[in-house]
Amino acid sequence: MGVALVIALLEVSGLWADQRLEESMRVSLAWARESALSLELDGLAVRAAGEAVSAYLTGSDAYGEEAKEAIGEARERLQQLVEADHAHPDETGLRMQLREYQDRVLSRLEVAIAPLGQQGEVELVAPLMRAEAVYAYESDLKRLRDLADRLETAMEQQIGSDVERWRTVANVLAIARLMALIAMVLALGSLLQRRLITPLTELAEAATRVSCGDFDTKVREVGDSDLASLQRAFNGMTERLNAYCDEAREREVSLRAALDEAEAASAAKSTFVASVSHELRTPMHGVLGTADMLLRSPLDDATRRGVMTIRASSESLLTIINDVLDLSRLEAGRMEIQFGPVCLRTLLAECIALVESRAMQRGLRLTSQVADGLPEWFLGDSGRLQQILMNLLGNATKFTEQGEISLRVSACGRRTDWLSFEVADTGCGIPEAALRRIFEPFEQADGSIARRHGGTGLGLAISSRLAEAMGGSLSARNRADGGAAFRLEMPATHCSPPELVARSVGLAEGEFTGHVLVVEDHPVNQTLAEAMLAELGCTCEIVGDGAAAIGSVEARHYDLVLMDCQMPVVDGFSATRAIRVAEAGGRERHTIVAMTAGAMQHDREAALEAGMDDFLAKPFTVDQMREVLSHWLPVRA
Repeated sequence: MGVALVIALLEVSGLWADQRLEESMRVSLAWARESALSLELDGLAVRAAGEAVSAYLTGSDAYGEEAKEAIGEARERLQQLVEADHAHPDETGLRMQLREYQDRVLSRLEVAIAPLGQQGEVELVAPLMRAEAVYAYESDLKRLRDLADRLETAMEQQIGSDVERWRTVANVLAIARLMALIAMVLALGSLLQRRLITPLTELAEAATRVSCGDFDTKVREVGDSDLASLQRAFNGMTERLNAYCDEAREREVSLRAALDEAEAASAAKSTFVASVSHELRTPMHGVLGTADMLLRSPLDDATRRGVMTIRASSESLLTIINDVLDLSRLEAGRMEIQFGPVCLRTLLAECIALVESRAMQRGLRLTSQVADGLPEWFLGDSGRLQQILMNLLGNATKFTEQGEISLRVSACGRRTDWLSFEVADTGCGIPEAALRRIFEPFEQADGSIARRHGGTGLGLAISSRLAEAMGGSLSARNRADGGAAFRLEMPATHCSPPELVARSVGLAEGEFTGHVLVVEDHPVNQTLAEAMLAELGCTCEIVGDGAAAIGSVEARHYDLVLMDCQMPVVDGFSATRAIRVAEAGGRERHTIVAMTAGAMQHDREAALEAGMDDFLAKPFTVDQMREVLSHWLPVRA
């Protein structure tokens, strides 16, 4: 009876110990589920951040919706974790801290993606700043993972301790029972080890690898139990994370390809503009040069007016060509600003003189005023500054029917090293809606301007970008008493005047001596160059390509070589290099001046790099040719 009672007590105790062991196992399984939910929450947060960054950088609402959906799913996982916490209280308080940090991460992400979708398409205003805001949650990410690691360690220790303790009790009780009971308990322990402990250990190790970024991690799926469901869910989560990473890499490749295409398109546009400019400037040189030569000859009044009309129309067309070139340079970031000493009063006098006759023809009063205390000389790009002022004065003259146009220069507020140029008129003013877009390319105040006054709408766009290239700004406003005012503000550091260089001033005709070789393939330009050189007192020979030029230079010495750059057979660059190579062997050196329709900065650099001494851009006039020849040929006595 007593033995039976002991056996019964041992059996009951064994059953009780087994129940406690099973309870420890259930706690372990619940913890594994909680770990999986935490990993899913982390993955969803990463996904939301990636989708939000894509939305801000690409401007697509679709990414924004994906980000919000991921945040919603992450909130569901957090709610499940909170409910699981109620079922399994944590004496250490680590779970509560972990949930608080998980909630903080999601809250920061929700704040960062809140602007998405509020105004239709995502506004690409400061996208990098918003993308950085998306990743602000990383400030708590390390703390969150530290807490997760601490909680995981504590739970593993607690679960392991409970399992080991109750297994020991069960084993001790089993020893006191029959050998059959001992064998049964050992078999049960082996089963539990194979079906639960090992898979959980594998799952924990896999979760650690995933947390380190190895999204290719997989665990073995065994049977159809809850643990197998957890294993399948874990594998599905890693597959989704891996897919998100692959998609992100594909998007990066697509963005890089789009960037390469954009750069290729920009290069093609620059090449096209340069080519078209060259092809337009070549015949323009014939028109303008011939008109200039005709105006220097005796003409009756009617013929002279016709030739002047031809020259004025050609100059207008050349202005449009130059505007297109300037805009292309500015858009490509290739506009070079040449800073040097600028005389303020000389600059203003030249601008006023150039526009004064047109203003007088329209009955307009033209005034200029310079405030006291301004530097006489300052550092700037005289040519580009004059281009801006002439554009503003030209527009004011064009759009003012009566009244006056004024050019005022003053210090820019309290900045003594800045100048403010203001061109004001009494014209029709600018509609308020147009003020916001008037500095955009091809924009004008209203659609009727092109019909009434002509123009391409490029002048103000180019002037604005030139001002920015010089470190300043260009703005416009309507005057209270009618008309418009344009203000150019730019840095103007005081400097000393340049050293004066004495120059010889020749006669109006026949001022140079010398025999010139003209290398030009265009028949009209050949004739024009010969006439201009004769006007300036020079004799010349003409050849049509670079190969002929090389032969001519080998046959005799010329006082000057005018070399076109783009020609058949051998171009001007190759011909110049060949001539310089021959001269390096002891031949007498020739002065070679590039005479080309290529007006881009890289054309000038290419000419100098090839060994040419100077540069004369087509179209040019007799006076411009005289200016170049004065540097290289002697003046006739």
